[in-house]
Amino acid sequence: MDLEHVLFGLSTFVNDCEEKKLNVDNVYKESYLKLLDQMALLLRDESTRDHELIRSNLPKFIDSADYLLVNQEQPGYNELLLEVIRVLANSIADNDVNRRQLSSKSDFIEHLSNQLESKPDDSSLNERILILLKNLVIDTPDVAKDVSFITQSLLSYISQSDGGIFMAVDLLTDLIGNMQYNPNPQNIENLIKLLVKTLNQQSDLDEDEFAELVVNISSVLEGITVDPRFKFDNAETEKTLQVGLFDSLKKIDSLEFQNILMAKRRLFASIGNISANLTTSNKPMRTYSISNVQDQNQQNGYIISGCFTIIGNSISSPEDRNEVLDQAPALVDDILSKYNYLTDPVQFQGILHLLKTLINFDTVGTLFTEKNFKVL
Repeated sequence: MDLEHVLFGLSTFVNDCEEKKLNVDNVYKESYLKLLDQMALLLRDESTRDHELIRSNLPKFIDSADYLLVNQEQPGYNELLLEVIRVLANSIADNDVNRRQLSSKSDFIEHLSNQLESKPDDSSLNERILILLKNLVIDTPDVAKDVSFITQSLLSYISQSDGGIFMAVDLLTDLIGNMQYNPNPQNIENLIKLLVKTLNQQSDLDEDEFAELVVNISSVLEGITVDPRFKFDNAETEKTLQVGLFDSLKKIDSLEFQNILMAKRRLFASIGNISANLTTSNKPMRTYSISNVQDQNQQNGYIISGCFTIIGNSISSPEDRNEVLDQAPALVDDILSKYNYLTDPVQFQGILHLLKTLINFDTVGTLFTEKNFKVL
């Protein structure tokens, strides 16, 4: 059946949705489902997606999907909704003109995101929605910016759902830089919990999917922790987030997967982002960080450098410096003993920053002992 005949057959469906009087008797429903399936198949072809008939009718199908979504509790509506979402997803694949038609329907986009947040266990519908939204924003930064208000719903969804996580996190990576969300540290904590859960399930996941999911979660963490709107002035919150990130780095160090370096760097950057936030004291993490620096068995350069950064950022006055040196009199020696474990260029900023904050008249002699001079 060609496009014109399919659209003609669906004209009653579209009109009834518009007039909010859709008849879902079995005969009508089965006919509509077959026609929607045929239309979705036709839309796999690029020339069909570019067809003027699609461009002129697309707003009607968007409105029909919105009507079905809002009224999905009505008998028979859910099956039709699944197929209309599929039609829309295919219609916007690699087609910027159609994407912009869809992205302009902000109420519909909001209803889609609300569905994810309010009904995270509706796996069939949510999977279709995530595919639709991914097709909408992929490689289209301006559209991603327009629909970035869905970010909080996605963050809520991944904290509640056991399914569809891969697609939801993948979608979030397209929104980095434009993400709109509530700057509540709980969002960061939920992402860290998801990362830990994923790291512990490596054997249960496809190798490539596992690697991509870990890197994507790490990317979202890096993108979200840099936001200065977050407040980390609660000591327990600061410790929970930072220890969670350090534990993730430790766990990753025991694994092997593609692009592991990228994941390590992004988690390391997340630690630095939280530490550099103007509301972060860093003092609640001082003992933890000093212990890692003093630990002769600690050889993870990212953990070591992250601890260097935190200790350095916890020092904002001569009194702070004295507190640190009173707690760890041989800290300069301990710092320099870790130098050879710093193997990634991004790790060296932490040691330079910390040494700069520690060195004064009383400590400079320690720095330039014969043993330490060889390191320097």
